[in-house]
Amino acid sequence: MVKLPVASALPAVANLEMAPAAATAARTVLVHGRILNEKGLPLAGATVLRKGTAQGTSTDAQGNYTLRVPADGQATLQYGYGGYTEQEVAASQANAASTVTLQPKASKRRHWLFF
Repeated sequence: MVKLPVASALPAVANLEMAPAAATAARTVLVHGRILNEKGLPLAGATVLRKGTAQGTSTDAQGNYTLRVPADGQATLQYGYGGYTEQEVAASQANAASTVTLQPKASKRRHWLFF
């Protein structure tokens, strides 16, 4: 049995552990954009999710967001905000259409008749 010093084995292990992370970063792109309401005002705290995953982010005070997605362009982004209709956009189109405008949901008011 050959014993190797622990110090000489550690750099090789460190390089092996770093390789997958570097490869993963190379296969993703950063998508960024802005979410506005129907009046063109920014929606702070709006949600941007990668459909089918738990990956997501929320917008800042100016309605801006950034999200890392796979570079293959197969991801779909879901945009949402309370009281507004959700939208879905393919991540490949998200950078081209970096501003998303959400529309308010239809009101469900009841019309009462007074007698």
